[in-house]
Amino acid sequence: MAGLALFVSLGGTGYAVTQLPKNSVGSAQLKRGSVTNEKLARGVAVTGPAGPRGPRGAEGPAGLRGPSAVDLQNPAVFRAHNADAQPYEKSGPSYQTVKLRVEDYDPSGVFDPGSSHFTAPRDGYYWFYATAVTQAPGPNANRFFVSLVAADPAKEIRGTDFAGTGPQQSHVSGLMRLERGQEVWVGVFRSEQVGLSIDNDGGRLTSFGGYFVSPL
Repeated sequence: MAGLALFVSLGGTGYAVTQLPKNSVGSAQLKRGSVTNEKLARGVAVTGPAGPRGPRGAEGPAGLRGPSAVDLQNPAVFRAHNADAQPYEKSGPSYQTVKLRVEDYDPSGVFDPGSSHFTAPRDGYYWFYATAVTQAPGPNANRFFVSLVAADPAKEIRGTDFAGTGPQQSHVSGLMRLERGQEVWVGVFRSEQVGLSIDNDGGRLTSFGGYFVSPL
């Protein structure tokens, strides 16, 4: 009987080990460190607690520059006109800056009546317009036109082109891409050395104006 009991006991133990019910083994039945990655099914890993935070990495490159802010209280709007007749001082085919000494509107101070130049207060796109009225006596008065002129010749915008004598009017307008500090002014071109003069027209037609449109 003792031998039979031992046999039954061993058999029962063997049955218990090989025929465990599903989900019957939990953390309480496992010894510490008994489960390793090698004993786990493929694709299953043991995740421990997060370690301490590592040192800060090197600073990355600077990002792209964002658009310039638009100051609605300082919109860079201006208009100016001439007050006196201006003789054409240049000789031969050349430009002469139109002197626009009277400011009609310039709350931002972007136009200098001394130089008759506009200076861009910020990077962006600007719309300009200008008109010049001239007197060109004599049969030799030839080509005349007004232009928006900048330090970069590629930015020049040329207005209507006239030929002939007597009063003439040329108008120009256009959009310019400017960086902060770049200047724009009005130039008149004549192709012959004649008595051309820029009129002091009572209607203030000889004028220059512009405004900020949008940031780059």
